[in-house]
Parts: sequence; C-alpha cells; structure tokens
Amino acid sequence: MSEQKHPRVLCLPYPHFDNLDLNGPLEVLAGAEWDIVVAAADEFTQVGHGYSLRRSITYAEALATLDSFAALLIPGAAPDAILPYLKEGETHFDGLLDVAEAFTKLGPAEDGTERVMLTVCTGSLVPAYRGLFDGLRATTHFMAYDLLTEVSEGYRKRNPGAAKGVTLVGPVEGKEPRGRWVDAGRNAHGVRVISAGGVSCGIDATLFIVSERYGRDKALKIAEIMEYAWRENV
Repeated sequence: MSEQKHPRVLCLPYPHFDNLDLNGPLEVLAGAEWDIVVAAADEFTQVGHGYSLRRSITYAEALATLDSFAALLIPGAAPDAILPYLKEGETHFDGLLDVAEAFTKLGPAEDGTERVMLTVCTGSLVPAYRGLFDGLRATTHFMAYDLLTEVSEGYRKRNPGAAKGVTLVGPVEGKEPRGRWVDAGRNAHGVRVISAGGVSCGIDATLFIVSERYGRDKALKIAEIMEYAWRENV
C-alpha cells in the first residue's frame, strides 16, 4: 500500500442518519487535514433531513482497504431508524457492522499510530448490537441511555460465553453534567473506542481525538476557526 499523505477517516452512514452527527466531527477532522471517505450500502443514502449523501466506496471496497484508515465514524439517527433492524434475522446493518467489526480488530497501524472508532449519539446502538463495546465503557444521547443498555444486554444474552457487558456512562443521580463523551481506551485488539452523546458532543469528542494525536493547541485552533466553544472535560 502506498504511503498516505493525510490520515483517513471512514464514515459509515445509513438511511436517515443525523447530518450533524457526521458533519460536525468531519468539520474538525477536515481542519486537521484528514481525508474523508464514505462507505454505504447504496450509492446514495438519505439523510434524516431529507437530502442524500453520495458514497465514496462500497462496503467491499472499504473492507479491502481497511488498513488505510486511521478512524471510523458512525453517526446516530432517530431510534426508529435503528431499532427495527437490531434483531436476529435482520440484515439491514450487516454490511456496516462487518466493516466496523473488522476495523475494531485491526489494531494500531504498522508505525504504531493509534486507530479510533467514534460513535456519535445513537450511533452507539449499532455497534453495541454486535458487541463492539463489550467489556468497555460507553455512552449515547441522554434520551437513549436505556436503549443502549437494552441493546448491550441483548448481545450478552445471545453470547453468554463471550460477553462481559457494557458499562454505561450516563448521568449520576442529582448531579450534572452528563458525560458528553467517553474514552474507553483501547479494546482487546488495540483500537481506541470513543463514544459521544448527541450532536455537539461528537464535535467535542473529535476535538479530543485531534488533541491526542497533534496536541491540545491544534484542537484549540480548530475550535477557534470553527467559532466553537470546546467542552474539553467530560
């Protein structure tokens, strides 16, 4: 494989995803000069707000070039665009999940550079169904905490020998703020797993990813250019 000039992020949208869950993090990564690639089931994927996004590559092409990506991004959507497809026998998310699961098993790049999977909002529900948060901490939109627990518990019941469960990071009773994003550290394969709450939380989490790779000053500069008030502490 030829050397990549810029890190690459692989985006995995699906029908009716939330545009800002995707575009917010991508605005940050574009500021850090990342290359953006979109893989999807169909050539065009309808966004929750009605317009469509054109894919760059197919899932098969994503799998064939997976080791060229430094990050994987899964946006959220309204629960009714996700939950009906998270059940046995349903194939709606199979291609997406095959790519996501393979990515989480890659480990670091050959030069030791870390790979990261980031979910935003209810995007966490999709990989949770496949157990990609198993044994880790995770979060989601504050209105979907129970859903993340249910989906994760469903995986545990289907795989009692393998599952360790997911530690949900949400509100502490009587205390604020809610966790805006969760850095679960590296999974068993050495891929860093980060999940964010809704919309703007994904921007905060992506600025954290940039700060980890390039330093805090770089993240602050990107936030300044975006005229965005980065909430660093979660």
